Amino acid sequence: MMKNSEYNIKRNKLRKKNKEAYIIEKTKGLCQACYKSFPVEIFDFHHRNPKDKTMSLCNWKWGAKIVNKKVIDEANKCYILCSNCHRLEHIAMKRGESVVNNKEAYSRYRNHCFTRR
Repeated sequence: MMKNSEYNIKRNKLRKKNKEAYIIEKTKGLCQACYKSFPVEIFDFHHRNPKDKTMSLCNWKWGAKIVNKKVIDEANKCYILCSNCHRLEHIAMKRGESVVNNKEAYSRYRNHCFTRR
């Protein structure tokens, strides 16, 4: 019989594997804002429209052998951004902008050339 700690370790490895596989499949390991390559642990899910968010995509949601369709549907509502671009995106959103698919805004926010409010 498997001990609880062994079960948790096995389950956490499965969660990590599932989440990493999704990120690699969708992005090829590149941030969807800056297009730089990072280890998958650096990526965050960012909901394109916060009003469409029905659940968080924390690690434990990825724990099934076959990932739940609801988790995939929720992930498909998101950009996959490196942690730095994710923070920049939240700053830009407060100003009604986005750094994703907007090279001018990305460059401005990345280089701190914006008006602070």
